[in-house]
Amino acid sequence: MLDSQTLTVSRYVTMTERTAHNMGWGDTDGALGISSRYIEETTSLVASGKKYLKRREHGPMIGQLPDELLALVALTSGISAVIKGETLAHLPLYVGRMIEEECFCHALSTWDADRATEIMVLIKKNARRLDYRRSALRSLAQKANFPWTKWTDKDYALAGRWLVEIMLECPAFTLTDDRQFTLTEGAIEVSDTLVQRLIEKHPVLLPGTEPPAPWKSTETRHLGYSVPLVRSRDPLVQRTLKAAIRDGRMADSLSALNAAQSVAYRINQPIVDVVDWAHRNAVVVPGMPPKADIPMPPKLTDAESHLHRYYSGLYEAARAGNTTVALPADQLTESTAIRLKLKSRRDVKLLNMSYIGERLALYQDIATANQLAGAPYWTPMNFDYRGRVYGCTRFSFGRQDYCRAMFSFQQGCVLTTDGLYWLKVHLANCGGFDKIDKQPFAARVQWVDDHMDDILEYASDPQQSLGWTEADSPFLFLAACIAMRTWFLDRNSLCHIPVSFDGSCSGLQHLGAMTRDPATCELVNLTEGDKPNDVYQVVADLAAQTMQCDLAVPEVAPLAKLCLDFGMGRSLVKRNVMTFSYSSKAFGMSEQHMEDTMTPLQYEVLEGKRPVHPFGDFKQQLLTSRYLAKVVYRSIEQTVTRPAVAMAFLQGIAKTMSHEGKPVVWHTPLGFPVVMRYPNFDTKRLKLALHDRGVQHVVKPRIAVELPGIDKRQAASAIAPSFVHSLDACHLLSVVNAIASVGITSVALVHDSFSCLPNVANEFRALIKSEFHDMYEHNDVLFDILREAAGQLENSWDRLPALPDKGDYQMSQIMDSDYAFS
Repeated sequence: MLDSQTLTVSRYVTMTERTAHNMGWGDTDGALGISSRYIEETTSLVASGKKYLKRREHGPMIGQLPDELLALVALTSGISAVIKGETLAHLPLYVGRMIEEECFCHALSTWDADRATEIMVLIKKNARRLDYRRSALRSLAQKANFPWTKWTDKDYALAGRWLVEIMLECPAFTLTDDRQFTLTEGAIEVSDTLVQRLIEKHPVLLPGTEPPAPWKSTETRHLGYSVPLVRSRDPLVQRTLKAAIRDGRMADSLSALNAAQSVAYRINQPIVDVVDWAHRNAVVVPGMPPKADIPMPPKLTDAESHLHRYYSGLYEAARAGNTTVALPADQLTESTAIRLKLKSRRDVKLLNMSYIGERLALYQDIATANQLAGAPYWTPMNFDYRGRVYGCTRFSFGRQDYCRAMFSFQQGCVLTTDGLYWLKVHLANCGGFDKIDKQPFAARVQWVDDHMDDILEYASDPQQSLGWTEADSPFLFLAACIAMRTWFLDRNSLCHIPVSFDGSCSGLQHLGAMTRDPATCELVNLTEGDKPNDVYQVVADLAAQTMQCDLAVPEVAPLAKLCLDFGMGRSLVKRNVMTFSYSSKAFGMSEQHMEDTMTPLQYEVLEGKRPVHPFGDFKQQLLTSRYLAKVVYRSIEQTVTRPAVAMAFLQGIAKTMSHEGKPVVWHTPLGFPVVMRYPNFDTKRLKLALHDRGVQHVVKPRIAVELPGIDKRQAASAIAPSFVHSLDACHLLSVVNAIASVGITSVALVHDSFSCLPNVANEFRALIKSEFHDMYEHNDVLFDILREAAGQLENSWDRLPALPDKGDYQMSQIMDSDYAFS
């Protein structure tokens, strides 16, 4: 039987063992806690002990390493040595090897900083274990003709003995009566305390079989663990939150959160069974990890390995400046083929490794669902710092398709005519076949009626009729099919599944409403229309027009042709348009194209679904992504103008507050306090060269010193997304309070997605729109944040930006819109 304590401890032990296996015990949380506690004292000891380095072999080289880095070597190697049981006699050799490793990396960076960075990025990307990284580092440095004299065992021992002498003065280490090197009781206590705190701070919570206790303060307990009201440990956030609770401004937000987490769910067992069956039988369903790893491509033959070493040597010679080196065309083609073969092996290996965690999550989700089956359950919820609502439990409605489909309401309803209508709309939305979810509601209902035989067949025998696996949201679609079949078999049966209504590009909806921009509001369906508008397709069409013109421009014509041949569909620009509202720029959009388009296409090639990548090799993919992002970004700017002005206005406020070293603090129309604080930190980071960020993340707070003021760049970049997210969170909370006031108690929420039982969908949708209308009709949110900023400033009011002009859109128009939330 699963329980939170067992899952939490099990997850932590697994993570710790994996870290120890890959990086060594010195990189585990407990070890890093000791390093963090004693780093300053050890640094001082190293600084004092450096005067004895001249007596040691390679002393001057070791002396070039920063004191704090040598201190970290001492602590990391010392802790690893204790856990591995290294004897005091062998300890200098062990420590000396780590010193030599840091000297090697430092010398490589001094010799050629760019080449060193390239090597480090490559080996960290392709190797997770420290020993593999060490081997790859030496091999690549040798190929680059890096001059290095290999240390002998005597060199290791002499260097290590010097640092061991310092380590024995450090309060983290001591010798036992029988001269065994070990940790002090104080260090062990530091480690144990930190580990216990981390386990308590990051529990694996499960849904409860009783309703959660209502939120009244900034912290509560669930299944024996402390849970914060807001997911931020920033003291300023917590102080502001407590003040808002004391003065009553948080009352409406708390009542909405309590209502949201008081919804009783039941497990949709048929979906759980199909998820389990699909995985066990290796049925390919989008969103689920495959049961088996992708087969590894064949290794290089001996001849290919020999040629690869030969070509690598020529490339390094060319890099070193020997311009006479050039490969004939046939050899260049052969060399490229070999490198692509190696890259394919690396890509498949990394992809298979990513499936490990996904499979584990799937197994736990199935086990959790089976454990909860047969009785009602509840999921406690809390806020992030912007007021967005999240489930506290790992198994929650906000997860991906297969997990969300396992949720149904404990309360059910006998479908009315309206309820049946909205169940059909929901079914069409989840299917998304032939883009039916972009058509009017009547067309969606008609599509369901026309495909009723298929729908009933999917529900009757989903293991044989697999057409449901091609839906946009396969398991949600299947759940709706099963609900439809249940109604066909028994018109008096209860329907328990949530039907969902999503905002139409909610970020632009909020920006359009706050700026009263008629063009934007029309594109995101805040106006009356016979069918839904599609801002994503509008941007895609405009981008395609630009690319058609670019075909006549030699510099970019090949890239434009690649994009047009692939197809400039809405899916290619959707994430760019969505994140534009959150201050995403062209560079970030190019990264999105690499992540959302190029990488999945590469996976399809690796899985054998495509013969070749439609955008060519990695370099070509990168160039195409950058070109595509620039074109799409310009197209979005041409499509939505006032929202861009509003984002610049918000950035101006953040910069003005940063000028006085102040965070940006505002309250949403519902009274939730948002604190956006990006303090300056010393940019110095302490980490060992080949190790992962775990070292720098934990040690950094002890080394990095917070400087006065605010990081102006980060604050300006973050304010638009934070502000918009705080408003969509405010809208969601307002909707929850409104539906509770009319007796609608079964509601499931994910940011801009609202779900209810089918019978109440008409009333539910009307309340979603009316709350959106009221929020912007009765509040000028841009003026409000400007006023709050002015009240917090001391003398920089003249730096505040002017309020942007508003358009002539009337908020009452949303009440006539059918597709604002559809």
